[in-house]
Amino acid sequence: MPVRAEPMRADGRAGIAVGAGLILIGTWFLLREYLPNFNWNFVWPVVIVAIGVVILVGALGRRNG
Repeated sequence: MPVRAEPMRADGRAGIAVGAGLILIGTWFLLREYLPNFNWNFVWPVVIVAIGVVILVGALGRRNG
């Protein structure tokens, strides 16, 4: 029997990810322009931790719900 490919479902996750990425990049450039003396070395660890928290909360929410 030939194997049939399943059609891809468009649930909007890719669009949300791209949109969120564009918002983050735009915010980054705006903040760099208007807050030039801010210590940006502090921001990256906070952003990474926040992304990790969002991923964990989303994964736990899907598992429990």
